[in-house]
Amino acid sequence: MWSYLKSLFAPPRETTLFEEAHPGYRVLSGIARPDDAGVLRSPIKDETCMAFFYKATWKAPSRGASINRVFNQAEVYVSHFRLEMEGGSVVVVPKKTDTFDSSEHWKAHASGLPGFAAEEQLIRPGDRIQVRGRLRREDDDLVIRPARIEMVGREEVPAEKRKPRPKGKYHPRDRRKAQE
Repeated sequence: MWSYLKSLFAPPRETTLFEEAHPGYRVLSGIARPDDAGVLRSPIKDETCMAFFYKATWKAPSRGASINRVFNQAEVYVSHFRLEMEGGSVVVVPKKTDTFDSSEHWKAHASGLPGFAAEEQLIRPGDRIQVRGRLRREDDDLVIRPARIEMVGREEVPAEKRKPRPKGKYHPRDRRKAQE
């Protein structure tokens, strides 16, 4: 009886094999790959990604010190992407996504807020991720609606496949370097 109760309340173990992915609450690990939904561009680094978490802060004056205040934050995903596992792939459909435009970041950057700082965390194509959530069979595909997505690592892309970011006057970072 005790082992049965432990099996009910034990956290699900992580699986990297497609054959072990059965409907229910699961923890799946694999490599994130874009699907027909396309990709996003990150607001700060202007990199290709499938999801990003953006957070902008500024230093608000306080009694004797300054406090970091959150100015803006957003969690943005493509509508769906694939999690490539050993033996197959699973469709990842995030539950929520915020609307965010990179012009919001550059307007805040130019506004002159004291101590303005922004950071972003990306899920790029080829990143090794861990997805926790409810796995279901829909039509012919296995679909997971994640409660949580975590970065595990990055798959190295060979140097000949990497494309350098084009330089030009259209990006504020490039304008700063040209002025120096």
